[in-house]
Amino acid sequence: MNIFEPDVLEGYEWIVPVNQDHFEFLRTLSGTRLKDRWKPLPMRLITDDEGESFKESDFPFLGTHVLVMSDRASQVVGPLVEKDAELLPVACEGRNLWLLNVCTIIDALDIERSEIVRFQSDGAIMCIDKHVFHPNRLQGIDIFKLENMRRGSTYLSERVVRAIEAAPLVGYAFRLVWTDEEGAVSPGSGLSPDLGS
Repeated sequence: MNIFEPDVLEGYEWIVPVNQDHFEFLRTLSGTRLKDRWKPLPMRLITDDEGESFKESDFPFLGTHVLVMSDRASQVVGPLVEKDAELLPVACEGRNLWLLNVCTIIDALDIERSEIVRFQSDGAIMCIDKHVFHPNRLQGIDIFKLENMRRGSTYLSERVVRAIEAAPLVGYAFRLVWTDEEGAVSPGSGLSPDLGS
């Protein structure tokens, strides 16, 4: 079993909310389905920086905590994750884009074996330097967030990542954060199993 998180791919476009307050809103998405009351979130693409033009992406990068994707990417990912997430439209001039709201929040992190940095103030998890998961808690789950780090990364199963890799999609990267396979490349070594395009 392999678990991945989104990663930034240099040279491809980014996306940001038009309203600065929505950055925090996107951090607080925490498992609640919103489709029935959702109004498309205004967002804008970042297509260049200091004269450098970025290439169009099927996954314009916002952060590891939330995925935004094109129509054709949503057709690949949507059917695989519909029990664990929902696709919500965003309002972006000139493009049909979707935000993936992860609705499966699980207590799957092996706290004792993972390497964790905590805030001194309250002991909450600041970041995870090395992930170790309870594999029995991940059975049948294709996308999730962690119960004890809801504002943190979105995690994807290998099934989803391989489907993205097999489709004609561009401008994405995923980083292997954990494997339970013996002899596999150690996550966090800086080596990704070529899962970017």
